[in-house]
Amino acid sequence: MKNYFLAIAVLFLGGFATAEPKVDVAGVQVVWKSYEDSFQFGGVLNTNSPVKVALVISAEGLGVLGLSDEESEVKTFKDGSGNDLEGELGSFPKRSEDGKLLMVEVEGKKYPAAGSSELSLTGVVTVLMGQETKSHKTGVMKWSKGALIGLPEELSLKIREAKKPEWGEDPWSVDLELPSPPEVVKAIRFLDAEGAEIESSKSGSASFGGFGKRTYTATYSLKKAVEEVVIEVEVYTDLEKVKVPLDLKIGGE
Repeated sequence: MKNYFLAIAVLFLGGFATAEPKVDVAGVQVVWKSYEDSFQFGGVLNTNSPVKVALVISAEGLGVLGLSDEESEVKTFKDGSGNDLEGELGSFPKRSEDGKLLMVEVEGKKYPAAGSSELSLTGVVTVLMGQETKSHKTGVMKWSKGALIGLPEELSLKIREAKKPEWGEDPWSVDLELPSPPEVVKAIRFLDAEGAEIESSKSGSASFGGFGKRTYTATYSLKKAVEEVVIEVEVYTDLEKVKVPLDLKIGGE
């Protein structure tokens, strides 16, 4: 197995002057009664979560890059009568196109009291934030399944597979195993042996595993097939985890 090392300094969980994150309640969806026996496809509002709250997290001057699931939790989620709604964080946080906002949903499994118009939520969300980046390139290399592109701080990329895709119009597809957390990588670019960038797009991503050992992958589609390639990796050099406490009253007067 070949190893291709980049000269790169990653200050993971580094120490920039952290802007205080801001949490906005962006929206609420409440179902008091499902009527699921009367209507197909999920009953009222076609949802299996009777209560949803959308939170948008921002920090002035910084990118909010992702959520650390293992270090985030909903402690209490109640209606105005104090009933426990069995709240939990939604599975798929969303980043804004400019990377400055992160939207997280809190979902309740239980129905609130009829007519209830107030919710309370406590807990903590741990977000990954960063601003400064640095780009580094490999030398010219051949596609090689299993090849490692090493980064300091025990970070690395691995080429899982590179081939002509089975469907679609693009002539080449690359499946990469990303470092953990994958948010440390801002962008990956591919260049031909002469240094010209190959147009590419991220066509898929996945994660699997558990017990603190997860594997993250991403698939890129390339507009040009080449036998030799230069891979450029842009990483955050000041990535930091920040705990954001939640103590919210939603609705009511």
